[in-house]
Amino acid sequence: MLRLRLDRAPEELLAELRRLSGVTDVRRGDNAAVDVYASVGGPLIGGIVAAAQSAGCELQDVHIAEPSLETLFLHHTGRSLRD
Repeated sequence: MLRLRLDRAPEELLAELRRLSGVTDVRRGDNAAVDVYASVGGPLIGGIVAAAQSAGCELQDVHIAEPSLETLFLHHTGRSLRD
């Protein structure tokens, strides 16, 4: 999972991220954050930067992490463990 922090996250950017090779899902987070689910993270950085530039967005941070069980549960059910 890659968590992107941007100045804004328009739908055109999300659509472009979904088209990147290896991406399985893209979800909008809070405060212009975007979660990108993919089989591999590092090789996507170049495509993510290009997509952000193409959409006129400023990419402020990229965090690559293995998703936690809670993140996977939320991703697949749309609910948190506490709901």
